[in-house]
Amino acid sequence: VAVLPLEKGAGGESYEGLGRALAGMVTSDLASAPGLTLVERSQLDAVLAEIELGKGGFIDPNTAQKLGKGVGAEFVVLGGYSVVGEQFLLDARLVSVATGTVVRAANAQGTVATFTSVEKELVTALLSGLEVSLAEDARKRLLAAVPTQSFDAFAAYSVGMERQAAG
Repeated sequence: VAVLPLEKGAGGESYEGLGRALAGMVTSDLASAPGLTLVERSQLDAVLAEIELGKGGFIDPNTAQKLGKGVGAEFVVLGGYSVVGEQFLLDARLVSVATGTVVRAANAQGTVATFTSVEKELVTALLSGLEVSLAEDARKRLLAAVPTQSFDAFAAYSVGMERQAAG
């Protein structure tokens, strides 16, 4: 499974860089599921640059299919996020690389204060699209694993990730 950086929908410029960090959270959480292998971010970045999508190009299911083939993935996760006031929204699509079809679409919403719970809800929905079920102890570990409870700290981390990617 390859998880692409999420694209910003609604929200101020200060939230521009969250996509890469949110994709990292989704990747880490999906990696906790048994039987799934996740594509490393460095591999994705190389293929994104090759097909000229690294700088905010729109990624549709056909492009995701091409990218997935380039990194050897069976599925690609693409989606977006919006931050409007205190509201936080995530949406994602699980695309089959073999067919280019959307296997599962999911969304989750809450507040910026509960952004980690929103992300966990989205991951749970994506796992069901991959027909992966977690044992109760694995589900508890997934829900408990959070990089931070502070949305501001997460946003600052996102800025750092964007700057690192830009060189």
